[in-house]
Amino acid sequence: MFEGSFSTNATTSIVPFSLLAPLCLGGEIKVNSHQKTENKLFTQLVSDAGSCKLCPAMCDRAAVFSALNGSLAARVMFIGEAPGRKGADRTHVPFSGDQSGKNFDRFIASIGLGREEIFITSAALCNPRTDSGANRKPAKSEVANCSQFLRRAIEIIDPRVVVTLGSVALEALKKIKWHELNLKEASGKVHDWDDRLLVPIYHPSPQVLASHRREAAQLQDYQIVAQAIEQHRSSIALSRHPCDKAVPRVGGLPSIGTA
Repeated sequence: MFEGSFSTNATTSIVPFSLLAPLCLGGEIKVNSHQKTENKLFTQLVSDAGSCKLCPAMCDRAAVFSALNGSLAARVMFIGEAPGRKGADRTHVPFSGDQSGKNFDRFIASIGLGREEIFITSAALCNPRTDSGANRKPAKSEVANCSQFLRRAIEIIDPRVVVTLGSVALEALKKIKWHELNLKEASGKVHDWDDRLLVPIYHPSPQVLASHRREAAQLQDYQIVAQAIEQHRSSIALSRHPCDKAVPRVGGLPSIGTA
């Protein structure tokens, strides 16, 4: 159950409202130094993840973590299991280059969500393999070693909605902020976690689609993701700054990069 291109659409690339609200003067939007600090912290995180050698079995692998993971202004973060050998480990873009990536793109498109609006990371940033070279589930120790990077990514991006893809990703969040959720009982529901909305859903891999969560059920899960996004959008509507403009809509959903 591994991750499967990143595009930028200038018409929907929007600085988050939380950074703009204090700086709207006379209808003009001015960006403060927060973004510069955010960019500096992210650059350092990319460097630290890229130089990490904590996992003996992955010392020759490259961490899939860079600007290609998504927008720093994203209000929605997807967390997968680990880069796949034929997918993200090869392309350096989460959920791309393999069938899991194709499925993921199809699922987010079903709710009008684009990659330019989200940030994607994983419980383990490097591709775990068996001695024969096949993908394997990351060990608990490997997920624990990567938890520092996941925690920092969440702090920097500060998503309002977190979507975990599979049980490994959901378990990884326990290292950040404890919860008692399990995938079977919690999937397809909106939960409160760490002052955010958490939606655990199944991984989009072909294996999961064939044996655990069929296409129709997964598409329904993404409708719950859309509901969480709308719930967040509604929660900020009353507190929106008077000089903030109307929320643009992308693909039928409000652009979640705006709050």
